[in-house]
Amino acid sequence: MNKKMIYLAALINAATQQINVPQTYSKKFKASGNSYLSPTEKIRVDELADHFVVAGIVGRNEILPILGKDGFSTLEFAPDIVGGQFTYTPTDIIQLQAGVPTYTKDGTVIESAKALEAKYAKIARAAIANKFERQCAEVYLKGTYTGEDGKPLTVGKKENKTLTLTSKKCSDEIIKLFLDYRKKFNVSPKIEVGMSIFNKIKNEANDSMQNINGVKFQMGDTPKLSIGNLTIEMLEDTKGPKDVLIDTSKTIILSDPKGLAIGYGCLQYGDIKTNESKLIKAEVIAGELRVEETSGQKGIWAKSAPMPIILTLDKFIRYTVTL
Repeated sequence: MNKKMIYLAALINAATQQINVPQTYSKKFKASGNSYLSPTEKIRVDELADHFVVAGIVGRNEILPILGKDGFSTLEFAPDIVGGQFTYTPTDIIQLQAGVPTYTKDGTVIESAKALEAKYAKIARAAIANKFERQCAEVYLKGTYTGEDGKPLTVGKKENKTLTLTSKKCSDEIIKLFLDYRKKFNVSPKIEVGMSIFNKIKNEANDSMQNINGVKFQMGDTPKLSIGNLTIEMLEDTKGPKDVLIDTSKTIILSDPKGLAIGYGCLQYGDIKTNESKLIKAEVIAGELRVEETSGQKGIWAKSAPMPIILTLDKFIRYTVTL
């Protein structure tokens, strides 16, 4: 990549915290820190698995996902390319030509070209983040990845276990699930519950005479409950790639956060100076659009090819609950 492409890609990555796009589920995958950059536009399952085994993220005997499509197993998959081209408006061009600077709150002067690039970097970041968030939500809550062809690819735990909570004290049963998981896998799971279950546990805190498990409520970016030293997070309803609401109200998920990962397909771009098509391993790439002769349009482009995936299926347990 040339210096301009590196600069724009860095600008787009820096815009992550400045965009107003839900990132509830994508943050779960990014927080693991586990990423794999494929050497081709396709991600090979065996190479991805070997990468994380060698890195010590998963053990050789752990159950890794087998990609499934149209009822058959597949060895490789090309993730959708997300992003696009973002052209400047006529008003933007006028400001650019006028060279009117932008002043920040602390009085720092930003050149009009730099301010325009920062503006469209946020737009590009939002476009990528919005699609990626929906991909992550679908993988986390349904175990599938739906590509542009509309066909789901199995990349995680697709089936939910069924569970009936019969006790008047829901916290007792959550504690049992936690202890069973820790005994089986020798690791403490992250516990997430849907709103109906969350409220049922929270209501135990209202009865000071019966709240022997010490249930406490904490409001923040993610509503949480504590049962002693045990933390329970609330799952949020969200929309998948087809804009269909995914209901989590009666869902419980026990998982090892280290078992989440993101695979990135190799990205292609054109090098204008050499008139060559090039491939690069990167999470995001970006560049300037060449001015279009008849319309005069100019702008930036950005793209990424992410695929969220759950590495250890046995440690990711999703329940559909009857209260």
